[in-house]
Amino acid sequence: MKKNFKFVLAAVSLLAAFCLTSCSNSDDDDSSSSVVATYKRTEDPKWAKIFLYADGTASKAVQEALEDYGIKDGIIKTGTFVKEGDTYKDCTITITWKKILQQDLQWHDVADTDEEKEQTFTFVDGTSSSGWIYQSE
Repeated sequence: MKKNFKFVLAAVSLLAAFCLTSCSNSDDDDSSSSVVATYKRTEDPKWAKIFLYADGTASKAVQEALEDYGIKDGIIKTGTFVKEGDTYKDCTITITWKKILQQDLQWHDVADTDEEKEQTFTFVDGTSSSGWIYQSE
């Protein structure tokens, strides 16, 4: 029961942080938490999304987190990104993941040995060869 309470507390904290980020995306808003692009995975029957923010940070959300743990929006990783290119539909994005939500429902540093610590995606007309597509700004 104590473990479930910690999980719920972590989930509520993540939800609050994500809601604040999502609600701050207005046209005249220069806040660093505005979402500038969203990508979704197409190769897997369960969805996954990557959100890029105006301040150069990124987060990854997966359906499995919703199903297994009940975390709204399923955010499991956070990090930073660098974009090369004119638009988010036609660019190369390199994401360096910094934190990951572990089974203990605590955020941990992503290990340097993690094969997904740094990921690079190249998008041409909104599609990458690695199974991700541009969804929206």
